[in-house]
Amino acid sequence: MSTTAEDLFGVIFSTLQSKNVSFEKLIAQSYDGASNMNGCYGGLQALIKDQINRNILYIHCYAHTLNLVLADSAAIAVDVVTLFGNLETLYVFFSRSHKVHNVLESIQLSHGLPIRSLKRLNTVRWNAREMCLRTFLDRYESILEALDIVHTDTSFDTKHRSEAAGLLISIQTKQFLATALLFSEIFATTGPLSRYLQSIDNDLSKAMNMIDVSIASLEKMRNGSFDVIKTMDDTFKHIQSIQWHTTRARRPKGAPGTSGSPETIESKWKHETLYVVLDSVLSSMRNRFEKNRSLYEMLSVFSPNCFPRLSEMYNTVYDLTRAVTSFCEKYNLDSKRCAEELFCFARAYSKFHSSEFVCTQADDRSSDEDDMEQDHDQQDADVDYNDFIEVSDEQRDEHLETKKNDIRGSSFTGALHILCNEMYHLKDAFPELCKVYAIISAIPIIQFLYRRA
Repeated sequence: MSTTAEDLFGVIFSTLQSKNVSFEKLIAQSYDGASNMNGCYGGLQALIKDQINRNILYIHCYAHTLNLVLADSAAIAVDVVTLFGNLETLYVFFSRSHKVHNVLESIQLSHGLPIRSLKRLNTVRWNAREMCLRTFLDRYESILEALDIVHTDTSFDTKHRSEAAGLLISIQTKQFLATALLFSEIFATTGPLSRYLQSIDNDLSKAMNMIDVSIASLEKMRNGSFDVIKTMDDTFKHIQSIQWHTTRARRPKGAPGTSGSPETIESKWKHETLYVVLDSVLSSMRNRFEKNRSLYEMLSVFSPNCFPRLSEMYNTVYDLTRAVTSFCEKYNLDSKRCAEELFCFARAYSKFHSSEFVCTQADDRSSDEDDMEQDHDQQDADVDYNDFIEVSDEQRDEHLETKKNDIRGSSFTGALHILCNEMYHLKDAFPELCKVYAIISAIPIIQFLYRRA
């Protein structure tokens, strides 16, 4: 099938027509950054806007955007290219020969470790690099031992022995391990955000907050909160073969007639890799996500996080009406009535929120273990991870806790949950506001969420 914007539009249009769904019900669009999708003139999102004659929201998929952010940093420094290139080489080396692979497995068993195979890098999903790096660091010593056996054992052919020797040299430099630990820390910071963006129950306000938290954490790392070199020395101090790869010392440029002291290997790695990578990630995150900041600011007035300050920010219903007019006009809502309902709902939200949490806690305590297990399994089934990604217990618990907090916490989805809760009978009291939160909760921030709320 052709992937031109016109052909894709034709498929979407005919499919909606066959299901008797009108384009007028479209709330927003979310695709990746390909020109046939996001082109402002001939892209799919532009054709759909022309069809419905309305400036419908278009959001570049957040999960894809984060992938691009991290991909930008993968080719920014020589040590980074070397890191991921050697990880892929290691995967190929241990996977193409059963005999070589068996050596790695037997070593893990001899040390009483669960068998873990090296993962293949994937250029589309950054999660694959995270899992690949994690497996490498967890089994680093076993990998070294396996490579040494292959290199010295004459029963292996010359090609395998020479490749093992080359890999041993490459992965035992401090530049290589420091870069690996740097990206391990970057993944630890961006991993929860990445997994949240790929979950079914994500929420725009929660996503933007997590993006801001990730940027703040990376800025702290950039300012020295995480000493990569010290962590590396402490982690691998018992392996004597790990050394800095030395090159000719470079003297810093100074004023004429002055002499500078030679640059140390550690400072050289920091300037050429550490700072370059973190600056790239921070700059890319700010630039790529900043384009959606105006959308979040337009919707922020409806965020429960703003409710405590709403009366301070807007003195009268008239002031609040002006703030919500842009959004209400886009979706043919009554802005004055929406502002009136929002003022009233914001004042009472904390009571509804507390009552919802207490009632839910009581329900949790009264349910039996079988029901809880069934609910847990059902929630697990909602997690959308890639087939090639192993899901750890920590990642699963993290997703379930995020999902629970979205429903009970201060998010757009949480507000909609309260408004639609039959216990409160609020639909009739806040009809316009129910429409608002139904629309906001259905705005997709990733491309494969075709329906929510």
